[in-house]
Amino acid sequence: MRRFLTAAVLVAIVGVTGACGDTTDDTASPGASTGTTKAATPASPPVDVAANTKDICAKAEAVITEADMTEAGKQVGYIIVARQQKNAAAEATAKTAIRAQIDTWNKQFGPLQSQAADPALRAALGTLITALTTLGSDDYLAGFKTTADLTKLEATLTTATDAMTKVCG
Repeated sequence: MRRFLTAAVLVAIVGVTGACGDTTDDTASPGASTGTTKAATPASPPVDVAANTKDICAKAEAVITEADMTEAGKQVGYIIVARQQKNAAAEATAKTAIRAQIDTWNKQFGPLQSQAADPALRAALGTLITALTTLGSDDYLAGFKTTADLTKLEATLTTATDAMTKVCG
């Protein structure tokens, strides 16, 4: 936050000194073009990074509910059962359900990522979005053949949420 405030102060100083720096009279010589002076664009107010982070973290935490996670886990279980029963239609249905849930989550996390003032929080949200997207990929889901493979799901989600936990606490 200190760096952001320092940068804001430097921009304000440069803006003020830039406006005062040219003391020549544009009308002093014949044929001189008329000078146009643009008003300095006012700097946007500094963002309270701590408050922004707290707000974004609270919103992000509310996106993935325990019920959603349970349902996603069930869908992966359905994929495993469908594969064991060689039921392609049931497998496709479960994959569609997982991808729909992931799409819903990512549509909520994406705007939060762009609103985050803290680069570490933006990165953590990016990590989470990438992990969720990976979770819905055919390559990733192909690794689920038995219930023992469900530990992969837990590991992927833990890795993704650990980045958020480091920033959000």
